[in-house]
Amino acid sequence: MVQYFMRYPRKVRLKIKYLTMDMNPSYGQLIQTVFPNEKSPWGKYSVKLLNLSSILSSKVLQLA
Repeated sequence: MVQYFMRYPRKVRLKIKYLTMDMNPSYGQLIQTVFPNEKSPWGKYSVKLLNLSSILSSKVLQLA
């Protein structure tokens, strides 16, 4: 995906302020690399809470 977005000139990529994306943690580094000025409302804590919620849900299902 990095190669795809790097096709756009840096000048254009630096203008990107907000993105809509999946909260997959692997996208974090991609966004920082390709769009360094992006100000995502989803911080690192949101992703950690999402992961924790997923783990707890799976444990509840195992106990049921």
